[in-house]
Amino acid sequence: MALQANFGGPRPQFRRILQEGFGRGGNAELARFLQIGLGSAYEFEYHILLGNDLGLVKRTVHEQLVQRTVEVKRMLASLLVKVRSGR
Repeated sequence: MALQANFGGPRPQFRRILQEGFGRGGNAELARFLQIGLGSAYEFEYHILLGNDLGLVKRTVHEQLVQRTVEVKRMLASLLVKVRSGR
């Protein structure tokens, strides 16, 4: 997991972003932080692809990371839709 060593992995950044969003008042602020988290997930997905293209990540690790990142993006997008709709 060379990428995790170099980039710190997605977890700490997502946690920090979501904690900031929940810690502030209102759905608008939470939606803003969820959008930032979604952008970070896309950025991380790019880094995974780049690492694979440069031969820094094994194919199996690349596939696992992509799968997990896609799952995180789906969860963030779903929560973002719910927050924006006021549910």
